[in-house]
Amino acid sequence: DFRQAQTIGPISATIRSVAVKLNDGSVWLQNPVAPTEEFFKLLDEIGPVKHIVISTYAIEHKAYAADVHKKYPSAKVYVTPKQKTVPLDLPLPLLGIPVDGILDEGETLVDGTKAPWANELDCAILAYDNKEAGAVPIVE
Repeated sequence: DFRQAQTIGPISATIRSVAVKLNDGSVWLQNPVAPTEEFFKLLDEIGPVKHIVISTYAIEHKAYAADVHKKYPSAKVYVTPKQKTVPLDLPLPLLGIPVDGILDEGETLVDGTKAPWANELDCAILAYDNKEAGAVPIVE
């Protein structure tokens, strides 16, 4: 669990990323935080990053995904469905974030294949989209 405080103007928040060492010694990384020297050092101590999962719409994680992928270019990138970017909704590859798979419910990807970590991690997608209530769509 990596935590970083971020401040933009009067708004301050703590964001976090989760890294899990899988049975094969590789790392499953969820929602990368800012790519600092310390972050990369700690990740490298765990093992080689093999999977980068962007499971949120939050810009504070997507903003760093391309930099983290550059550090670990052999890592595959997986995202939740219906990813959006703001202020313009651009395809993630245009932001330097390759998409190797889109997560579906449970242990599968939308193409019907099994997620590479399915035998080790239980995953679920939590989504909320209620435009009538004025809510911003959320996917985690």
